[in-house]
Amino acid sequence: MSKPKEKVSDDQLKKMVLRQQRAIAAGKRGYKLSDELTEQLCEHLKDGRSVPLGNGRVARMKDRFADTNKVGYGGAVRRFEVEVTEAEDVKL
Repeated sequence: MSKPKEKVSDDQLKKMVLRQQRAIAAGKRGYKLSDELTEQLCEHLKDGRSVPLGNGRVARMKDRFADTNKVGYGGAVRRFEVEVTEAEDVKL
């Protein structure tokens, strides 16, 4: 049998809920910025261009649907994403 859970006060629960809501809001702001930067990067990296990041890493734009015209997903899906790999994995 599992040990009974410790009773948490309403004040503790309130703090947890507010912290959780702040984390969600921060995540939404982060995703919005990420989407904006991805759009900007897409303009410059979509043609197959790679950019060295240092420490042997390289970034390039990846077309997630390059091999297919069909997407089997019931929600929003990003077609392009920034892919970071080791330099030897990508021809510069």
